[in-house]
Amino acid sequence: MITKLAKVRYDRERCIQMPGVSVRIRDLFKAYQGWCGENNEHAVSEQFLGLRLKETVFERTRTADARYWSSLALKP
Repeated sequence: MITKLAKVRYDRERCIQMPGVSVRIRDLFKAYQGWCGENNEHAVSEQFLGLRLKETVFERTRTADARYWSSLALKP
């Protein structure tokens, strides 16, 4: 299971949280999986990660081509 500490570390190292930005759900999950591998953390499923993100202030949005998390982006 993803620990709160691991999620906080991932958010701090790889994410930007601000109004007006968004990230594709799939892109965020792939980046999360890569981070877990690099940091020897157990990666949870995309669905479980989504549930954890919903517990915070993030909302999912949808366009014709993809689903996004709003107010969240990956750092360059």
